[in-house]
Amino acid sequence: MGVKQVVGDFAQVLAQKEEQKSQFKIMAETRKLEKVSAKTMQAVSPFSVMDIRVGRIASAVLQGSLLCFKVDVGAEQPIDVVSGIGAYYTPESVLERRVLVVMNLEPFKPKALPNFTSSGMLLTAKDESGKVELVLPPPSASIGAHAVLEASSAPTEAYARATDKQWAKVKKGLETALFILKFDGVPIVVGDQACRTEVVENASVS
Repeated sequence: MGVKQVVGDFAQVLAQKEEQKSQFKIMAETRKLEKVSAKTMQAVSPFSVMDIRVGRIASAVLQGSLLCFKVDVGAEQPIDVVSGIGAYYTPESVLERRVLVVMNLEPFKPKALPNFTSSGMLLTAKDESGKVELVLPPPSASIGAHAVLEASSAPTEAYARATDKQWAKVKKGLETALFILKFDGVPIVVGDQACRTEVVENASVS
């Protein structure tokens, strides 16, 4: 083997190593950009302003077409929540059920119940046929845990009160697709598991 061939082979090996280093660097930068992109998506998404938590229905009373709930959201005391799903659920059928509660909307008093103040809203799905279903958090989710967009950063430590305009933007993008709760096509998760429905497959959510 001549000196020229040895030098040529050595140069080829060096070139291959440099190419491998370049590829590894590109892969590392790509992963870094994917993480930054996910965090940026959460930061700029209208969904990021919403405080949505896992709750447990501790009690339920039917008042006309309204169901009035006491919902455990991991705080010292359950919160009062009213929902117009009295035609779809009985009080007995929802006891101990886990739900998703929007926590930072303006409290409101239903006209039919002037002495009742609702401090949250339960997420429900409704399809084109009129079927209605409460959206479920993952079975393993802890009471009080936050629902966030998949691959997003940690939930905000303190949520401000969401305006009607902010909630309208979020509501417009909420849906169930093949039973999975999504916002603008991105799954909504608690931990690493998706929130979902069991009966209503494709529906709007509010």
